Amino acid sequence: MNKIEKILAKVDSKERDSILELMYKIKSGNLQGLNIKKLEGKSECFRLKKGNFRIIFSKTDTGIEIISVDRRNEKTYRNY
Repeated sequence: MNKIEKILAKVDSKERDSILELMYKIKSGNLQGLNIKKLEGKSECFRLKKGNFRIIFSKTDTGIEIISVDRRNEKTYRNY
């Protein structure tokens, strides 16, 4: 089980549905109306902010890769 699956298993069904919908929008390229910012110092890394959750993703030559889903804390952006 990867890190994203572990987070999704821990949250309630309403939050899980919301996160899965956001992940689908990211993967499909439908980014309008989403709170997205580019991460400083990274060429193709972005974060999506929704309430207390952050979805970190990157744009690659082959498409969009979701790197992390996590609750916001002081360590959220350290590795990206």
